[in-house]
Amino acid sequence: MIVSRNLSTARQSFSEVYTETYAQYRPSVIKRNKGEEILLLRSDLQKMLLQQYTITTNVIKEDDGSVTITTEPLDLYANADNENVAMNELIQEMKDYANDYLDRAYYFLQSPNRRDHFPYVLRISLCQSDQEIHQMLEVKHASKV
Repeated sequence: MIVSRNLSTARQSFSEVYTETYAQYRPSVIKRNKGEEILLLRSDLQKMLLQQYTITTNVIKEDDGSVTITTEPLDLYANADNENVAMNELIQEMKDYANDYLDRAYYFLQSPNRRDHFPYVLRISLCQSDQEIHQMLEVKHASKV
């Protein structure tokens, strides 16, 4: 079972809680008031849990020679003169969206069309570099019919 503590106890023994969570790989639940709970978990374990949340990108060569890259399920896109620039712009767009989402998480989590974005946003936010974000993308090149 996961160790559960009330906030006062966790505060008094924070060093112990941290050691259990980090060094011993044991998640901890901190409770306060009427059922308020948070989960403390090592970020590397959280990354492991989120690995299944990949973002599919569709690379589309436009008639004007530019490249558009779209994402599923986040509904983000970027258009540029070439695929590399478009991908870099898309990654920046993803980071901006993740920051905005987390800044206003209460509202996004209440929105039916944005609620399911949370695990993707969290995964993006845990990335340490643009390269790490790029590695979570499943790139598909669209073919014109």
